[in-house]
Amino acid sequence: MAPHWPEPWGLGADPELQLIVDDELDQAGVSRPDSPIAIGWAGPTIVAGGTPTQQKRWLPGILDGSTEWCQLFSEPEAGSDLASLRTRAENDGWKLAKVTLANERVSLSEGGVLWGMGPDPDECFAEIRARGAGSDPVTRQRSARLRSETKVIELLSDKIIDAMMTGADPGPVASIRKALADVHGQDLMALVKDLSGPGGMIGLQDSEAEELDPWHWGYLFSRALTIGGGTSEVQRNIIGERLLGLPREPTNEG
Repeated sequence: MAPHWPEPWGLGADPELQLIVDDELDQAGVSRPDSPIAIGWAGPTIVAGGTPTQQKRWLPGILDGSTEWCQLFSEPEAGSDLASLRTRAENDGWKLAKVTLANERVSLSEGGVLWGMGPDPDECFAEIRARGAGSDPVTRQRSARLRSETKVIELLSDKIIDAMMTGADPGPVASIRKALADVHGQDLMALVKDLSGPGGMIGLQDSEAEELDPWHWGYLFSRALTIGGGTSEVQRNIIGERLLGLPREPTNEG
């Protein structure tokens, strides 16, 4: 389940072996528990900062899929800027929180155009073609721009993998990818909707919508992408400060 975790919970696998294990499981059609937050965010945080007693209590349920986890940060004065949170528990509380956030950014950089849910890019462009995107210059240009963005996002994904393979911090590059990919997902879903004509105004809005009406569901869900997992504004601050070396954003206190 988690070959990258250290023994005895995983194989202590380096990124290359982890990719091989994932690929072999996919090729064999082996299904795994659908618990990305538990496996990708909570587990690594407990491995990094938990006591042996805490690890023994919580990690087995994460690995066998018997427990589900969520991750929430909230403080009235912090708004959407998680770096403004005042952590008062567990000593290096913010340091530990950053472990979770880094894993979250990398996890949200995987999969399809909606955080790994809904249609993947190839399915999106097949649907765009089927709905007549080439019928006029405007939609042709929108489609071409989105196809170009898809390639850029794929290349950024490769850079994230390269960083993990070499032991570098993939977080800043993941922030770039997230800032681009979230808007990209919204634009893709919006183009599909626009090509639907008046019919695009209706669709399923219930618990089965993701499976039965993925385009309507995806259009509505895509609105959350630029907020969840770190707002686009915060991602741009990370990019500016950690990649471009720009000064920190001024605070009210300063």
